Amino acid sequence: MNASSTSFLRILDLGKQAYGPILQRQEQMVEERKAGRILDTLLLVEHDPVYTLGRNAKSGNIVASDDELRRMGIEVVKSK
Repeated sequence: MNASSTSFLRILDLGKQAYGPILQRQEQMVEERKAGRILDTLLLVEHDPVYTLGRNAKSGNIVASDDELRRMGIEVVKSK
């Protein structure tokens, strides 16, 4: 790193939150960062229980039934 350059990192502690709204917020923040409207930002967050399914994952990979997941309070989210 160049001795004359200065970097700043914004840290946001968001506590415990659901996965979906935070994912949307992260996607929005990526666009804001690309446009230079915000600083580099580190989000600290604990998500409610969630299984995320990537591009090649199938819901059949989860052995628990939808009812079991609901009873346990676990959300299933397909990622982009």
